[in-house]
Amino acid sequence: MKSTVRKICQSCKTDKSLSDFHRNKTKPDGHNGICKVCQAEVDKKNKPKTSA
Repeated sequence: MKSTVRKICQSCKTDKSLSDFHRNKTKPDGHNGICKVCQAEVDKKNKPKTSA
């Protein structure tokens, strides 16, 4: 059983529930370091621009 049910996002520095983080088996606690909202912003910023 996991003892930690909350985590601080490394990007927005907000204390959030683990359900607000994507799962990542490579991390010690099994979740990404940044929350889903911040990850979506990073993904949107890094999305390749397509020319029309």
